[in-house]
Amino acid sequence: MIDQICSEISQWEFARTEEVLQRIHQCLQDAMRYYNSFTDYFISDFLQGKDREAKSFFLFSESHLIVFPKIFDQDLMQILPLQKQVQFVEIKKKSFDDPMQATLKSRYLVNATFLQHQSVELKSSGTNCSKAFHIVQKYLIPNLLV
Repeated sequence: MIDQICSEISQWEFARTEEVLQRIHQCLQDAMRYYNSFTDYFISDFLQGKDREAKSFFLFSESHLIVFPKIFDQDLMQILPLQKQVQFVEIKKKSFDDPMQATLKSRYLVNATFLQHQSVELKSSGTNCSKAFHIVQKYLIPNLLV
């Protein structure tokens, strides 16, 4: 998975690409001490002026979500059950009408609240909006409480 993540990060042109890669690698090592069957990942990002900054890192499995909410500011890791644990999903979008056609102006923000009263925020810009849309479709919507 680290090769796939590194390839994606290099395409995004983060302002601090090497630091992002190092921190993601540390997060993966930490997460694998507890769980090692991840099926997907997401890196939350935002634009600071013209620079793309990484904010949070998410690892998904069929049953769990591991979140590193602030990958540069702290060493906090949250492990949340995923199966039928999502209470609420809020989606805000801007210039993002077709998930296959994200542009530099596209923005996609998702807030999900879990039964444990935890909430996560997936923030994306540009082509990362398509990845966030995929995560919502595959992991959050199917696990909404009915």
